[in-house]
Amino acid sequence: MVKNQCKANTKTGGRCKNRTGPKNQFCVMHSRENQERAVHYSVFGGLIGHLVGASIGGGVLGALVGALASSKEAPVWRKKRVFVSYDFDADQRIKHAVVAQSQHPKARFEVVDGSLKEAAPDDEWVKRAERKIKNADLVLVLLGRHTYRATGVLTEIQIAKKLNVPIVQLIGYSDSSCRVIKGAGRVYEWNWKNLEKIFATTVHKV
Repeated sequence: MVKNQCKANTKTGGRCKNRTGPKNQFCVMHSRENQERAVHYSVFGGLIGHLVGASIGGGVLGALVGALASSKEAPVWRKKRVFVSYDFDADQRIKHAVVAQSQHPKARFEVVDGSLKEAAPDDEWVKRAERKIKNADLVLVLLGRHTYRATGVLTEIQIAKKLNVPIVQLIGYSDSSCRVIKGAGRVYEWNWKNLEKIFATTVHKV
């Protein structure tokens, strides 16, 4: 190993060959990336804390995400492909929050697609939804205040069942009532530990 070599890994999995800066374990480029990542996930922590409210708390989750983002190296694994099913008209914020969380270097999942905008699902809509869900390892239903009666979500759940794609439900807000959808998989509170549990047990499609 070259003396004072950067300890970061490249996107191809190899070791960065740049030299470190003074009193630093990383080169200038990777030091900057780490700083930007820490800021990004601190902001994200505050957003999630605002959305899920008292069950986690913005300060606690913000600290958790900040700590995870500051880790030197993230574990390497194949991320699980997730289709996010949610009330398109009411819950865009929590959908975007899940997408942001999936971009964390320690996240075990990636959002490959999400609910489609529709007035009422027609045959063409169903076909498009089937193609998207078929490509996923898991359907993640985000529970908001009106999700239980969202036509698109209920249709996506039926499609997932037909295709034998696992389904789980994630409570989107703790400061308001989020009615559970019967027969749509296990229900979890939204926290990092539960997300790790969900995606540690999800089986990859071949």
